[in-house]
Amino acid sequence: MTLPSWRATVPGDLDAIARQILTSCAISRKFALYGTLGAGKTALVRAFCRQLGLAEAEIGSPSFALANEYGPDPLVFHLDLYRIKQPQELFDLGLERYLDGPEYCFLEWPELAEPWLDGDTVRLKLTVLAQGERLIERLIPDSSPSVSSSTKDSNG
Repeated sequence: MTLPSWRATVPGDLDAIARQILTSCAISRKFALYGTLGAGKTALVRAFCRQLGLAEAEIGSPSFALANEYGPDPLVFHLDLYRIKQPQELFDLGLERYLDGPEYCFLEWPELAEPWLDGDTVRLKLTVLAQGERLIERLIPDSSPSVSSSTKDSNG
């Protein structure tokens, strides 16, 4: 089965891509974003939020807070799990609360969270190509990058 992929040649392309993904995955509200540092995961989350009608000014990176909430209409959770090292930390963060509700939830660095992600979670892999172009590929759940093949750099 061939799943869709998209190419972003300039940052402005992300809005149209986010709109297409949200439209094609209308019943899904959970999104797992895989990719190396600088691949554009946070930029894509910002594009998703703009397409959901949220103001750009309220959308930030949750790198240090681990989780940001935007909204309230719609309520959106944005989690950056880069600094999470052990599954227990996900439990302490309250990951199940973010995943179990009807709200939108965007997870960056979701490798350790895979056991909590269901088959309805939209999994997207971002890859940096030549000239700064980005390839965004939809993954099937069984092909999601595993914890052992994490895309974090050796310093992470």
